[in-house]
Amino acid sequence: MFLEEYDAWVIHIEDYITGIEKVGMDVWNSITEGSYTNKTYCPTGITTMKELKELQENHTDLPSDVKERIEADLRAKRELRFRLTPSSLRLIEPCKTAHEIWIKLRESYGSNELLDSIQSSLLAEYAAFKQSSYESIDKTSEKFHQLLSRMEKYDLARKEVEKKTTFLQSLRSEFFNIGQTIRGHEQFKNYKMPEVLGILKAHEAELVKASKTNITLALVSKSEKQKKKEKKVSSTDSESEESDSDYEWTAGEKALMVHNPKKFFKKNYSKFNNNNKFESKRSFGGGRKQEKEEVVKDEAYYAQKIANLKIK
Repeated sequence: MFLEEYDAWVIHIEDYITGIEKVGMDVWNSITEGSYTNKTYCPTGITTMKELKELQENHTDLPSDVKERIEADLRAKRELRFRLTPSSLRLIEPCKTAHEIWIKLRESYGSNELLDSIQSSLLAEYAAFKQSSYESIDKTSEKFHQLLSRMEKYDLARKEVEKKTTFLQSLRSEFFNIGQTIRGHEQFKNYKMPEVLGILKAHEAELVKASKTNITLALVSKSEKQKKKEKKVSSTDSESEESDSDYEWTAGEKALMVHNPKKFFKKNYSKFNNNNKFESKRSFGGGRKQEKEEVVKDEAYYAQKIANLKIK
């Protein structure tokens, strides 16, 4: 086996072992976590078929579940050894259990750089874990536990209280208050994840319904505000246009308008003074000097108004 082959081999062996009918997960646990031990029957574990036979002879009442776990340990060792090359077999020869073989192979062929990269990626995913929009508690829990399983696989197991806290913090805003209540409970440390999920699911339908109602009301309120704003702007523009069209000019005024617009504007300033926009600017003037400055500033604005009147 070569370094570049090891990572692919790990994936293949996991798929194969966990796919074994009925005993697949027991065999896989023997490989990744260690041999089964029992204080009464096998305090240090069983590593060979000979030891299992002796155990059965000494304990005729050996429970069937104990025997099945020991057999899973022995099968795990056989499965790994059967799938190694001769050179790798020589490497793991001193190993007595499937777990020892697994560790030895990882130390010999595993890439530390790759492991560091995977761990960094998993930790980042864990820190950024969030419940998606309209995702149920069950679906979020399923994704969260899949992530935890991958982390445990790469020696990143989390403490139970951290798992519960992280999960509650990952939920959408409508679950914030119930999450705070759960975390603040005096028995929170003793809660198991299924208990936390049970509390959340008991309130899920009510909280989601309330959240949707609040969103709908917010959208309606925003729509009404926008309509009022548009109506106000339309009314202001209409009043301005009506104000501009109310004046009737004499022949002399029209001639002055054509030949000297600036003089025409100054002479008829009082007529333009009724415009709401200009009045609002003058109301903050505070004196004749500032009024004069504002007149000059707004000449461009009213020049356009005069042009519109010329067209009429």
